[in-house]
Amino acid sequence: MHREENPVKPHHWLTYVILVGLLSAVLVWAKSIHYLLFHNLAEQGSAIVFGAVFLLVWNARKVLENGFLICVGMASLPVAVLDWLHSMAYWGMPIFQSYGKNLATQLWVEARFIQATSVLVGLAFLLRPKPNAVIILVLWCVLASILVTLSFTGIFPVCFVEGSGLTLFKRVLEHLVSIEFGVTLYLIVRNRSHFDREVLRMMVAFLGAAVVSELCFTLYTDVYGFSNFSGHVLKIAGAFFLYRAIVGVGLRKPYALLFREMALREDALKKTLQGIFPICSGCKKIRDEKGAWMQIETYISHHSNAEFSHSICPDCRTRLYPELAPRPNFPTSDQRD
Repeated sequence: MHREENPVKPHHWLTYVILVGLLSAVLVWAKSIHYLLFHNLAEQGSAIVFGAVFLLVWNARKVLENGFLICVGMASLPVAVLDWLHSMAYWGMPIFQSYGKNLATQLWVEARFIQATSVLVGLAFLLRPKPNAVIILVLWCVLASILVTLSFTGIFPVCFVEGSGLTLFKRVLEHLVSIEFGVTLYLIVRNRSHFDREVLRMMVAFLGAAVVSELCFTLYTDVYGFSNFSGHVLKIAGAFFLYRAIVGVGLRKPYALLFREMALREDALKKTLQGIFPICSGCKKIRDEKGAWMQIETYISHHSNAEFSHSICPDCRTRLYPELAPRPNFPTSDQRD
């Protein structure tokens, strides 16, 4: 299968490293002023990125044939909303203080669970007809609404306890989310022919950052601590790579993302057989464009997507293997009478 050659030049990677480094420096500066300033920049910036991903995929849903991107794009809206709610509920923000530090932690794991599940479920649509974007969006929004309702009503399991830190439930769920991201990373690399090369690189970087970020969020005991800070920095880096994969490439090179399948179908059509073929009247071999003679099944396999399985027809079975040929069923003397 044809895949566009779209190499990323070394200086582009250097640009990405510099941008991430500058962003990290800004975040460290914000943290030095007040942790809430850093946290709001991180979470609301991520929410803006995920919202942009949703808007691009939503507006391209009628021409976008990649079911994986549709699934991830539709889930990005509830993820963006949950991230925004998480930033509003964070300890120190004067909005949901009566819920303590637990609410923000619950909203965090809910957002990450939806995002990790969306990328994993989205892989199921790589080789299937694309899903209905509206139905997928409704399903993700209903799931997010249920989770948020459970958190605000106190039904969702406790994730953070003041004085002792993360609960076992929260740690297990973070590890589950990390495993989902890791499995998706492995499967995307296995199915890399379905992605533009630059999109593939950015998705691998996004998923890799997400895995490490989730592991960081299993270690902290203080919501203002270093592990929490590191996890947020990695999350922002992952959001940047997701932006580059879908929004950046989708706007700058829309044909590489939105119409990739169209290019693949066009490439497949070029391999259809047409015209007049020089074929030997004796052995039935076909002469190719270079003048070489080859078996007809070899020629067809090289010039189309067809495959062959060999059997034997009744006439050839009688001629080549007469002992296996069915014997004539002559009538007996009783039957003749």
